[in-house]
Amino acid sequence: DLIGHELAKMAEGAVEHKWTVVNIPALANEDDPLGRKPGEGLWPEIFGTAFYEAKKRSTTSRSWNSLYQGTPTDEEGGVLKSSDIHRYKNVPENQKDRTGNILKRVIKRITLSIDAAEKATERADWTAATIWIETTDRKHYLIHAVRTRKEFNDIVKWIDDLARDFSVDQVLVEDAGHGTQYIQVRKESHGPAPVIAITTKNKSKQFRFDGVTPMFATGQVLLPEKGNDWIADLEQELLVFPNGRNDDFVDSVSQYLNHTRTGNVTRGTRKVNSGC
Repeated sequence: DLIGHELAKMAEGAVEHKWTVVNIPALANEDDPLGRKPGEGLWPEIFGTAFYEAKKRSTTSRSWNSLYQGTPTDEEGGVLKSSDIHRYKNVPENQKDRTGNILKRVIKRITLSIDAAEKATERADWTAATIWIETTDRKHYLIHAVRTRKEFNDIVKWIDDLARDFSVDQVLVEDAGHGTQYIQVRKESHGPAPVIAITTKNKSKQFRFDGVTPMFATGQVLLPEKGNDWIADLEQELLVFPNGRNDDFVDSVSQYLNHTRTGNVTRGTRKVNSGC
């Protein structure tokens, strides 16, 4: 890695000359050097967005971020190490007979965890969602992640649609910003699943994430190997925290895992059959 070697030497002050780094990722990020919109693919006349999106789904997070985005992750640089991450190939399912009756229950609960934005108009302010399956052997499978920037009325529909699409048993929402508004709306009218208000008790983001990192190392938390368009972004954010630009996914992940770690579970949820 000639470029990496030179940049490391420059950072150490071991060379007199200074390099100007121009990184052009396969899929554009914000403030793209070519002026592309976020998510737009490089060289559309030959490859285009769809080509790179397919590559992203079929490539591991580490390879995608290194080879296609030009943002390799320092495996020892963040709170969470890449060696702590355990992976799964198949989403857990309850065992059923031909008529759909459950023979063996594998899934204990499906949870939607929402980290809501303070304001939709702030450029770097996302509302992030992660969806988890907790199995009867107390493992936690991340099965979906997505984030968006929307006004509050659209956020309500967005959260409700996610809850319905994945048949979740509970929705965790931080009691702050748009989250507080959503909690109030669902107090006045029921949504697709019970809503649990989460308070951070003024604990910092890093303190909250530090508390759940052992769950990764011990194999209680599992992330998909590949096959979707979100795992590379989420994993990159987890591994560079607290030094990354965004931490919305980190907050959603730590919120869910802290909730399960402290034993705060929903009693009497309306959903009975939570099989996928």
